[in-house]
Amino acid sequence: MEYVLYIDKLWSLVFAIHFFILFLTGKHMKRKIHLWKILLVSACNAVVFLVILLFPGIPVWIKIVVQLGVVDFLCCQTAFSFRTGEGILRAYLVSSGYGMLFGGILLAWQRVGRIEVFSLKDVLGICAFMTACIWIVNLYWNIRGRKEENRYPLELDFYGLPRKCIGLYDSGNSLYEPYQHRPVIIIEESAFSDLLCRVPEHKKILVPYHSIGKKQGILEAVELPEMFVYERGEKQGYKRVIAAISRENISKNGSYQVILHPDYCVGGGINNGI
Repeated sequence: MEYVLYIDKLWSLVFAIHFFILFLTGKHMKRKIHLWKILLVSACNAVVFLVILLFPGIPVWIKIVVQLGVVDFLCCQTAFSFRTGEGILRAYLVSSGYGMLFGGILLAWQRVGRIEVFSLKDVLGICAFMTACIWIVNLYWNIRGRKEENRYPLELDFYGLPRKCIGLYDSGNSLYEPYQHRPVIIIEESAFSDLLCRVPEHKKILVPYHSIGKKQGILEAVELPEMFVYERGEKQGYKRVIAAISRENISKNGSYQVILHPDYCVGGGINNGI
């Protein structure tokens, strides 16, 4: 029996599947999604998939290991630019989970519908079905009002003297310091006034920012040796953390003292040396 392989159709299928999985992974990890980057990574992944598939003389199991264990891992990192091993590993596991879920639905669809060959229409239909199911689940959890999930116990190291506090995850915090492009957290001055004096002068910097109602501004900031975030029962450590100082109270009721950057929570941390 001979099979006719249509390269363009196979590329389109692989491209659509990888784009869908990367998009869901970004949403799951609450990362900032650049559609152009995901499109480009998915297109390149589809090309590499075809090259590996059609390359002669290599056992199938090696091709599977290279595609799933190397290419997909690198594509996940390229799409979201994680700076920690833990962050990229979590994203890779999430994307692999979505991939297995997608494959399971494909298999079930094939057996129920007795389909021999999937068309692009079938794949897009399954993608739409999975997206709807995931959206409904997320909507359910949001309606339950689990706001406390946005708050994380923290421990900040003020040069030998740790201080425990609460940090609020803020997806709108897109502040980076301009020198090494490190993410910036915001701390309440009144909550750490007794510790800020411990920061050496050469560890104090200025961070420019833009905000609504004020086009440009400058925030005083300090570099802290370490920060620990307790997330989902796990302790994540970060070194050389930039903390901007807010003169105003950042919480009306004092329920949190730090505004976290998205890169420091929800599995998408940046680990500068730990």
